[in-house]
This record gives sequence, C-alpha cells and structure tokens, in this order.
Amino acid sequence: MLGHPGVADAAVVAVNSRSGATEVPVAFVTRRAGASRVPKEQEIINPCTSR
Repeated sequence: MLGHPGVADAAVVAVNSRSGATEVPVAFVTRRAGASRVPKEQEIINPCTSR
C-alpha cells in the first residue's frame, strides 16, 4: 500500500467478521498531500494480493 504514489500512510487491523467466526483485515489509508486524486480501492488492493 505504501508503494502507491497517492498513499502517505496506511494501517491494517483485524476486525470480527459479520458471522463472528473469524477476523478479516481492514485497511485505513491516508492520501498523500498534493495527490491529484484519491486512489481507487482496487489500485491499492491489487498489488497487495498479487504478491
């Protein structure tokens, strides 16, 4: 996530799933100052899941 040019900072935390049976990751992202636009969700997720 931090490799994206529009992201200044990011954190991932675990939260209970809707069923409560497991946890799922949730990311909080801060846009980089001066970024021309807000990054789309998939622009941030795809590089993370392709590793």
